[in-house]
Amino acid sequence: MADSGKESEISLKRLPRSQKKKLARANKLQKIKEKRKSKKDLKKLKDKAIPNDTTRKYSKSIWKQRLKTALEDETSQKICIDFSVSNMMDSKECCKFAHQFNRLYGANKKSSSPVHLHITGVDKESELYKQCSEKNEGFEDYLMTISEKKHFELFDKEKLIYLTPDSDTPLTEIDSSKIYVISALVDETVEKNVTLNSAKAIGINTARLPIEEYMKRAYGNYTFNQVLTTNQGSYQIVYIILGAS
Repeated sequence: MADSGKESEISLKRLPRSQKKKLARANKLQKIKEKRKSKKDLKKLKDKAIPNDTTRKYSKSIWKQRLKTALEDETSQKICIDFSVSNMMDSKECCKFAHQFNRLYGANKKSSSPVHLHITGVDKESELYKQCSEKNEGFEDYLMTISEKKHFELFDKEKLIYLTPDSDTPLTEIDSSKIYVISALVDETVEKNVTLNSAKAIGINTARLPIEEYMKRAYGNYTFNQVLTTNQGSYQIVYIILGAS
């Protein structure tokens, strides 16, 4: 066996250069084919391991059922998006919010424990509502509650907590009995205390995301910019709630 191996090596050395190149190409192609075959075999194994009921169509039906359950179950965590600030935004800011809301709704829709979203203080003639309808296909059919009434008209004020970056109270824990309110305001001028003063005037408790308490600057001792866009703040509160549930 050893002699036959040596003979084959000698015979290969005696081959013309053109033949050696062809042989090298053939070997390379064979390795590529084997690699592709192994990938296909691996994919087949993965496909077999994944049940048929996890197809995209099935996933959509599961998402829909979970959202319906969140709407029907009185014990579901509730989050209000305050649309009553629509008159404080220009068309560009309304457009930005519409895109932000799309990401928020998508995150909630795909969650294993979605919250009950309430869109409150809605004026269907406002630029904000029109932009949301234009930028979010099927917006009016989203599985959420849309109301012209404001959050404090729909719920007991004692249960409401308005999330605002200007609050002195850090949100350190989630209370499932509370209803968290997030402003739809996208204010590029970053005017201070707008949502805080609004909540105080109505007599609603406020809180802010605990950025100072749980985050550190990489360099230096500087203050944090705590003004988050609505979708950033919403994402955080949704994920905190999901983590606590």
